[in-house]
Amino acid sequence: AQLEARIIALLSGDPFLNDIFANKKDIHSEFARIVWPDFDTREVSERKVLRDMIKRPEYGAFYGGAVDTLWKAVVRDFPNVTIQMIGKMVATMKIKMPGVTAWHQRMMRTADEVGEVRSALLGRRRCFPLKQFELSEVVNFPVQSTGADIINLGLMDIMPRLPETTFPILQIHDAVVFECDEDDQDLVKQLVITSFTRDVTYEGVTVNFPVDARAGHTWAEVN
Repeated sequence: AQLEARIIALLSGDPFLNDIFANKKDIHSEFARIVWPDFDTREVSERKVLRDMIKRPEYGAFYGGAVDTLWKAVVRDFPNVTIQMIGKMVATMKIKMPGVTAWHQRMMRTADEVGEVRSALLGRRRCFPLKQFELSEVVNFPVQSTGADIINLGLMDIMPRLPETTFPILQIHDAVVFECDEDDQDLVKQLVITSFTRDVTYEGVTVNFPVDARAGHTWAEVN
């Protein structure tokens, strides 16, 4: 559930993000309320559109994405949105997340001084031997690699506990697919939830990472 955003809350320690996840709020609606203060008074259908629109500028604020690139990604689906509007959205969200901006600065200093950045749990490294890097590269790697750490720790927990005829067949980002006998599906679903759900602590900040498990005969039934 919102793996990347939760990892950014963990790594940055940003109070606003951590409050969202600690209190089980919907992160996209919370950011929509920042950009559109009257969000909650609008029609349900309009709120749904705005919540969907905010996702790409939201992740742009997380990763330091260029405003023109974000606008090009948004305008295909929302042709009335201008580049100025996207710039204002990103700036407004950044003001609300000073901890994320401070984290960006720490990562840039680390990459410059040490020549590498690492994942939070298992120490995966990305090196910059020539000290040439962009902000998006420097902050994206710790997030993606920490996500891989969390998935791998879950796999390490679940593998010895699986029924003999159950095994993982595919991992895609934050999803893992298991094949099992139909009679074992309820057990496997419970094992997935208990093995992959975890509280992760990093530099004094703890974030919960919840998991959803679904069963079906095809990928279409569970995706």
